[in-house]
Amino acid sequence: MTEVCHFKIANVDYCKCLGLNIDQDLKWTIHIDQLCGKLQKLAGIFYRISSKLSQTCLKAIYLAFVHSHLLYGVELYANTGITHLSKLITLSNKILRILQNKAYNAPVKELYTLYIHVAHTTVAQTAVALTGS
Repeated sequence: MTEVCHFKIANVDYCKCLGLNIDQDLKWTIHIDQLCGKLQKLAGIFYRISSKLSQTCLKAIYLAFVHSHLLYGVELYANTGITHLSKLITLSNKILRILQNKAYNAPVKELYTLYIHVAHTTVAQTAVALTGS
């Protein structure tokens, strides 16, 4: 317990604030793991519906359910190491391949150019920009 201005504050492993899980070490592993859990559930749903809907509809679904989650707070959680982000990037690529009916070895750049406008950035691009890698 820590005391600040006569208030006792308990130490916790992580805290959820505005939808971001902030851990005590600022490694963002809890947030990324929970985000991957959400996206993994969506990947199964997308696999089942990808053959039944048009590409325009699938793109709108991706932007609403996946892209918005990836971009929310990316300026904060993309500051973690690439080892933590790689799971999220791989899952995002998998979802794009499912929605576009592409093979597992389809070029990643092609996946993003079909679904994301030039004005938007991807998690991978933001991570590279922030880490300088």
